[in-house]
Amino acid sequence: PVQLFVHSDGDSLLMVPGQDWFGDALVTVLASDGEYTAEESFNLQVLPVDDEPVVTGYLDDVYVYEDFEEYWEVNLNDIFLDIDGPLVFSAELASEIIGYEINEGMLHLYPLENANGVADMVITASNPTRASVSDTVLVTVFAVNDAPVVGSIETVYVAEDVPLEMWTMASLYDQGIISDVDNTLEELGFALHHDHSLFHIDWSHNAQDAPVLYPYQDQHGASMATLCIYDGDYESCSDFEVVVEPVNDAPFFDMDMHQVVGLDLDFHMEIHYSDVDTEYESLSLSLLSGPEWECSVDGNHLFGMPNDLGYYPIALQLNDGIDTMVDTLHLHVEHFRPVITSVEDVPNDQGGRVYVSFNASYFDNGEAVGQSYSLFRWDDFENDSSGWVALGSVDAIGESSYTFEATTLMDSTSEESDGLTSFKVAASMEGGIFDYQEEGYSVDNIAPGVPNGFMAMVLEDGIELSWSSSVDEDFQYFLLEKSTNESFSEVVNHEIVDTTFMDVEYEMNQTYYYRVTAFDYAGNQSDFSDIVEAALLSAMEDLVPAEFALHQNYPNPFNPTTQIKFDLAEDGLVSIKIYDVMGRQLKTLVNSVKVAGYHSIQWDATNDLGEGVSAGMYIYMIQAGDYVSTKKMVLLK
Repeated sequence: PVQLFVHSDGDSLLMVPGQDWFGDALVTVLASDGEYTAEESFNLQVLPVDDEPVVTGYLDDVYVYEDFEEYWEVNLNDIFLDIDGPLVFSAELASEIIGYEINEGMLHLYPLENANGVADMVITASNPTRASVSDTVLVTVFAVNDAPVVGSIETVYVAEDVPLEMWTMASLYDQGIISDVDNTLEELGFALHHDHSLFHIDWSHNAQDAPVLYPYQDQHGASMATLCIYDGDYESCSDFEVVVEPVNDAPFFDMDMHQVVGLDLDFHMEIHYSDVDTEYESLSLSLLSGPEWECSVDGNHLFGMPNDLGYYPIALQLNDGIDTMVDTLHLHVEHFRPVITSVEDVPNDQGGRVYVSFNASYFDNGEAVGQSYSLFRWDDFENDSSGWVALGSVDAIGESSYTFEATTLMDSTSEESDGLTSFKVAASMEGGIFDYQEEGYSVDNIAPGVPNGFMAMVLEDGIELSWSSSVDEDFQYFLLEKSTNESFSEVVNHEIVDTTFMDVEYEMNQTYYYRVTAFDYAGNQSDFSDIVEAALLSAMEDLVPAEFALHQNYPNPFNPTTQIKFDLAEDGLVSIKIYDVMGRQLKTLVNSVKVAGYHSIQWDATNDLGEGVSAGMYIYMIQAGDYVSTKKMVLLK
């Protein structure tokens, strides 16, 4: 460990310790004169001197992704060296984009939740005497988009039949129920999904607007709904319960509150009433006020005997034990005469015929035989005389009303007069003969022929309806009515010039009823066709298309409306817009979130201002997520 050198004069000894060595060494010195030799030993002690640590290795810059999972570490003892003993390590990071710890020389980096960015990390090695050396490493944490978070949503309580304004997305965001570390509230998309059995929700899907929940009439119970948030890459959803709380409904009268009774005759009239919450037997009917002549209530019947003509209000009260309903029954006291209620033109003819309708006589009870009604028309004869001309008669068979078809001498378009004709109905009853007179006229109002050959065919992507074309010269368009019941109490209308229609708006296992009628340019309407019904059953598998598609409009060319069908392979925001051939936007047909499936929309050849557009070629474009497609169509005038 020590090198020894003797100077040339022989009396000096140079001792050089080895590099970085310290400690004790025994040195022996020999002296010789050629004949004799002498030696002497002594102990050499080399004291330690502190050396500064040095960087002997290389630290690579660090590149990781936000929330990385792989274990990252490096042994700093391989990077720094101090020959005097072990080092103490420390680190400083310019900004908190990553977590770190040093344990026995091992530097370990770990992710900080949702942290990202670029920062310098200075690593310092120190020996016990405070000598130190540092090295700098560039740390880069690449940002990663995180899914939005939807927390627990409290149960929504709403009263039966009462709309409720729910929370806004902005309020849920402020409460921390919904959040996204990577996106602002305005950059997020929202959707509410629910079962439509108890209620429906109207919403603009704007974060600042509150969805409005509308309970269906007289429906109550509990149902689940789902709120979903979409950030462009990920969707997060949370279920919550909606409870429609029952409210007692007042009882109501479900009958015509205008009735006719006979003069000076006893009557007993059944009063029809109901209550959606209470059994019929639990309701009570009472009389609050009535006419001067005798009138009373027994059970669900009204009894009385009117002694004067006129209209009489009778106040009736219904009680279900909780709520009370008061309504007025208007009694019309009438003679036994067969009162003519209307003289109406026979539709779909060229004039000259009317329907004379009248109420039955009180004695027409359907039991007595030999009773009849006769119709007369007042005519002027050639010899300047006039009189009643019999047109026909009918047996009294107990109907509440009757109608005669009668001819007129002229219709209202005649240049000779206004066309008014006087009619008289005479009732030959057991109680006597009673008559009533009224005037009326006929008009020329030929309607188109009834569409025939109407049929429906169930296909994979909808219900195809077809019928025969119109042969009327003044035909304008067909009106197709669609309903979920045979009475067509609620209908969806489609105006069509073609003789086929594909219905792609349907629910599985729902029976739909269709009928079609024709209109001419004068506004006359034909009778409805026979009713056809059709349903797509759930046995038809996979009604969600495998891919996005935009179909050619039908009909094409078209006037005045056309149908555009499109297929959505998944839920999402859908936009369908109309452009002219110069690329100017005219109409936005769809701009909302749609569920996956087969859809259709109609265009009535108007722009966003409701103005009709001119004939020519137009372009329609769909955008659904990454899917974009365009097609052409032609409008004829």
